[in-house]
Amino acid sequence: MNRALRPVLVATLLAASLLLGACGGAASHLTPPPNFIDLSEPGDSYTQRATSAEGVVMAVREVPNDPYGPLAFWVEAIKRRMRTVRGYALLEEKDVRAASGEAGKQLRFGHDESGGPYFFWLTVFVTDHNVFVLEAGGKKDVFEAAQPEVERAIAAYRID
Repeated sequence: MNRALRPVLVATLLAASLLLGACGGAASHLTPPPNFIDLSEPGDSYTQRATSAEGVVMAVREVPNDPYGPLAFWVEAIKRRMRTVRGYALLEEKDVRAASGEAGKQLRFGHDESGGPYFFWLTVFVTDHNVFVLEAGGKKDVFEAAQPEVERAIAAYRID
């Protein structure tokens, strides 16, 4: 394979697996806010999923970090995919840290749909073996009301 094309192919494959649902099977844990219910099901493409009655959703995806890429690589691949293929606008990028100590990046996106503006956050952590992506989103006004709880849940995320 052409060495110049390999990173593009890998980034596309990761982004597709993140958005379509490959699961890496490593151990991690997200404790959703108390007013959320668990939607996780065996065989689901998500490691965890939860929702509030108002429609704010949180989820975790885990994919193998194979071939290996550092956090900066996966963040850039995800940003490009979200902007160019999915049509999201990057509103903010923040450094974050999991409760278990891993450094990560949080990408805050916005997207307008027929029902109005929506927020969609992707928080990315990378280990030698896995890429962990925490997703959180919902209609802007509802998401903003739940934002403090969502931020607390993300800050408490642990990778074992």
